[in-house]
Amino acid sequence: MLILNDPATGYPIACLESSIISAVRTAASAALAADRLAAARGGARPRRLGFVGAGLIARFAHTYLTGNGWEFDEIGVHDLLDEHSAGLASYLRRADSAPVRVHNSAESLIKDADLIVFATVAGEPHVEEPSWFAHGTLFDVLAGKAAVPADQPVVFSPFGLGVLDLGVGRFVYDRVVAAGQLDVVEDFYAELERYG
Repeated sequence: MLILNDPATGYPIACLESSIISAVRTAASAALAADRLAAARGGARPRRLGFVGAGLIARFAHTYLTGNGWEFDEIGVHDLLDEHSAGLASYLRRADSAPVRVHNSAESLIKDADLIVFATVAGEPHVEEPSWFAHGTLFDVLAGKAAVPADQPVVFSPFGLGVLDLGVGRFVYDRVVAAGQLDVVEDFYAELERYG
């Protein structure tokens, strides 16, 4: 759920179901990061995509990548739950012509992919070997502090930008209001007078 507040009063003005808002924002930022990382490598886009986590965000990340012209020779999927891996793999086989491979471990997927999308909210880390990723962060690349090595996987994690959901949520809210489709709950507040 996403609550938008009136900046002048602080009162909530909208309550939005935001799973798609968050997934789209996460996927869009991931696709942008992938483009920037590819540009830092001289423009060559990775051809082997891997998803660690197989939920809604992974599906939207694929949608945004392919919507921006990315094409893959192979797509890998790993999730801690086999049924989630199977579900995303089934979707990808319908949505993409690239062969899809389900990996039984994160290590196998990471070592096999050129571009890895972390799309998991697992309660406990299951990718614990830092040496797999010792070649620089996205921040280092964007800030010009590190070059993207051509011989190692490009890794990005599109999480941690949840505050941007507020901006996307406000964009959605404004569009709904402009279209005259806003559902208003009259008398939602018991009292709006501060002093009775």
